[in-house]
Order: sequence, then structure tokens, then C-alpha cells
Amino acid sequence: MTSTLERIQNDMKGKSLMRYLGQEIINKMGLRSRQALLDWRNPDYLSAGAVVQVQMISSKTSKKRTTLTGVVIAVRRHGVATNFTIRNRILDEGVEITLPLFSPMITSIRVLRRERVRRAKLYYLQRSPDKDMVIADTSSGGR
Repeated sequence: MTSTLERIQNDMKGKSLMRYLGQEIINKMGLRSRQALLDWRNPDYLSAGAVVQVQMISSKTSKKRTTLTGVVIAVRRHGVATNFTIRNRILDEGVEITLPLFSPMITSIRVLRRERVRRAKLYYLQRSPDKDMVIADTSSGGR
């Protein structure tokens, strides 16, 4: 028991306990590639204004895959509890979904295009539907 405690203390190296445990969970789940989406040096950096395509499993029992595409309007960074909100218009209705970044139900996240925006949260897209269509249409070939 003492050897396990000593190993954890040596591995922590000045980190807080919660940050250390979060890293351990990410390592055990094998989600290091998703953690790279939060690194600003990565070209596929996940930030507000990015157009993303998310593939996820619909339910735990069936293995059907669902693909969601939309504009990232918010990213909430809180370690393992990091989540992001994407918005898309389907049949002239705005649809938003908030997804946890490290969810085992998500199979892949692809950043299709990064749009330069001046805000960290793009909640103004909820009130002006024309603007989110402009951001989303630029990803489909620049119409």
C-alpha cells in the first residue's frame, strides 16, 4: 500500500491531485488524441467558430453511428469534464447539442474548417440565423 502511495506521489511531480487523476483517466481510456484537440499548437485545435464533424454511437446496445456536423459555439474546458457545444440548422430550425469531449460514445471528431472569430463564445448565433449559415457554408466549398 505504501509503495502505491509513493508511486503516485512521484508521478504527480507538483501537479494537483485532481489534475493528476484526470490525466490518469484519459490515459486509461486511450483518449490522448482528443486531448490534442485542446492544444492551441495543434492545427486541428477545437475552438469557437470551427466547423466540426462528430461521429458517435447512437446507443450502448446498438452500434449505429450518427454523424453530426456543425459550428462550435462554445468550449468549456474543465479537465476530464470538458465539453463543447455545436450548432447546426436542420429544416430551418436551429439545433444545438452539448457533447462531452472525452465521452466513450464519441468515436471521432474531425475539424473540417477553422473560422477566425473574435469571441470565445458565439451565443449571438442563436439570435441571428443568417450568420451561422455563412460560417457553415464556407466549409462546403465557399458558396
